[in-house]
Amino acid sequence: GYLYFRLFNHAFMYHPYHWTPIGFFKDIENWSIEDIKEFHSIYYQPKNAILLVSGDIESKEVFELSKKHFEKIKNTRTIPKIHTKEPKQDGVKRIYLHKNSD
Repeated sequence: GYLYFRLFNHAFMYHPYHWTPIGFFKDIENWSIEDIKEFHSIYYQPKNAILLVSGDIESKEVFELSKKHFEKIKNTRTIPKIHTKEPKQDGVKRIYLHKNSD
């Protein structure tokens, strides 16, 4: 949650990990429905997804069910490559977080 996102926000300056997965509220306020549809069509496709299964499972059954439910979903767009170079972190970096508990 909060700690994870604040840590990544300070650890990365230029890489997309700097931002929370959904973005910051100020950014979201300014999105149009077209922006959201465009983002979704690029990033929400099989080649950019992970299926995680845990527990007492039969791998054969998992693969069969995965194929049944997801095989029809096709990749439709090229996902842009990320080319960033972060500044060298050559010293201690301290982050102090203060947040009221709920």
